Amino acid sequence: MINAFFKLAKVNPISKIKVKHVTDLANYNRCTFYQYFEDIYDLLDQAENMLIEQIKNKVEQAYSSNVSYEDILILAASSFQEFGEILSILMGPGGSPSFHNKYMNMLRPVVRSIMKKKKLYYNDFLAEYAVGAFLSTVSYWYYHQENMSAEELASMIYDLTTEGIFPGKRG
Repeated sequence: MINAFFKLAKVNPISKIKVKHVTDLANYNRCTFYQYFEDIYDLLDQAENMLIEQIKNKVEQAYSSNVSYEDILILAASSFQEFGEILSILMGPGGSPSFHNKYMNMLRPVVRSIMKKKKLYYNDFLAEYAVGAFLSTVSYWYYHQENMSAEELASMIYDLTTEGIFPGKRG
């Protein structure tokens, strides 16, 4: 049923999808739907949580393997290639406002840990900036790939994060 929901969400705003649409497309009856979900928003919430968990597991596995910050960025960016269609639905104009927050909440602790581990100056504002900039840049890249690989994107984000947009002295 989740697959049917996302097929519908490709062409309809999530707010317009009804239980009947999902059950008809999935060839299930409404009773079966309600055995698993309270309503469409419960289905959406469960789908978001499953996706966040899959991405989180990959990022945490990479982080615990002691790979570089740049490798973690590559992994996170490549998750947009792996889960791109669903992510584009959830983060697109007709998507789910709550998903963006869930994704940010998943990435925030990883960024904090990296900043502390690398002994970088840390505060919540910098972590929030890093997470927001990453998510926004990767979302933009997904829609406008223009022959840039996940590795090239991660390298660019790494350079922006470590050197800044305008490297050099202030003033």
